[in-house]
Amino acid sequence: EIKAVLGDDYVGKTSLILNHSYKVPHLHPTETLVMKLEEQEYSLLLCDTEDRDYPRLRQLLYAETDVFLICFSLAGDYDPERVVTKWAPEIRHFFPDARICLVGTKLDRRGCETKDVTNFQALSYRQGLQLARKISAWQYIECSARTHKGVHAVFREAIKVAIAPDLEQR
Repeated sequence: EIKAVLGDDYVGKTSLILNHSYKVPHLHPTETLVMKLEEQEYSLLLCDTEDRDYPRLRQLLYAETDVFLICFSLAGDYDPERVVTKWAPEIRHFFPDARICLVGTKLDRRGCETKDVTNFQALSYRQGLQLARKISAWQYIECSARTHKGVHAVFREAIKVAIAPDLEQR
């Protein structure tokens, strides 16, 4: 079984997890996905974390994690610097050699006007790649739980990163 832990609140990570399983978003703290990759079947245990409530409990989930999925919103309703200032440092503190996939969520809302008043800009694909390089992520993927675009790819790439030999870091 491959264990993956996901990050920040309100970026669409729970919808991403549950959309893949049920095509309908609803809340559970963990989900197990079974996926076939190159004729091999893998179980991917996804642990949905919370930022605000219990940081120590969240950090307990980090034990025996094979790949971390740091999710952030592409829609301009989220500060992408939290990836750099909070999530990557927290993960690297506990696991300096952690395998991280950076996941841009809400792809369908990129470029749309948000109803929320924020000072954040929607990120382009190029900016997402730069953010991934900044945190030394193994992979960068974009997706939309609403349209299902890229959802399968997120978990496929997470498995690939988790099982990759150490020398294959990007």
